[in-house]
Amino acid sequence: MKHRPEFNRTPLEWGKWGPPSITFSDEEWEAAVELSKQEEQQTLPYVQRFLAVQHKIVEQCEAGKLISFYRWDATGRMFPISREWWNTDLWQFRFIKCEINPKEPMSTAFDGYNFCSIFLTRDSLDLFLNSCPPDRAARRVEHTILAEKRCEAWLCDQMESNERPVQGKSRYLEEAQERFRIGPRGFNRAWSGAVRQTGRVAYSASGRRPSKNRNG
Repeated sequence: MKHRPEFNRTPLEWGKWGPPSITFSDEEWEAAVELSKQEEQQTLPYVQRFLAVQHKIVEQCEAGKLISFYRWDATGRMFPISREWWNTDLWQFRFIKCEINPKEPMSTAFDGYNFCSIFLTRDSLDLFLNSCPPDRAARRVEHTILAEKRCEAWLCDQMESNERPVQGKSRYLEEAQERFRIGPRGFNRAWSGAVRQTGRVAYSASGRRPSKNRNG
């Protein structure tokens, strides 16, 4: 209604049991996709900066420069979070509600029983911020995040085109390094993300030899 008034959409009238069923024409769907792309381009710098901050927190917690704790709400007691718990490709789930399940720290869940709030010590945070030039660090991390996202999109295309790997993972890494100037750890995160998106389980099987046949 706001961006494409020529479609003459009218306000929704909710019934007793909720909103009505909604249908869209092909033209309306295409317009919605285009508007979504425009919105994504406008917000991309902010999203990248937000992801860069999250990535830096995880990196520094794993390195031991940021000291993290979780609070057991039943007693209010604070417990240190092991550095090893930050050595995971699934860290994005912890930022949904800033909580962690100490009984299953590598879980993909983000809420529920046994989940505890995550905290950083003020001393370690101040020490880190004072020791790192923020502008240069932010640009470096944003470049890393962008490279990983581009690499993940490229890997998704590779996996969508071929049900099984057509070459060893090390060769994919070499190509990714040439294309995106990405490191092995960033590549592994992008690889895991692409496997989750495409559902190509053959790419997650350790020791699986590449297929000789290309599909598609």
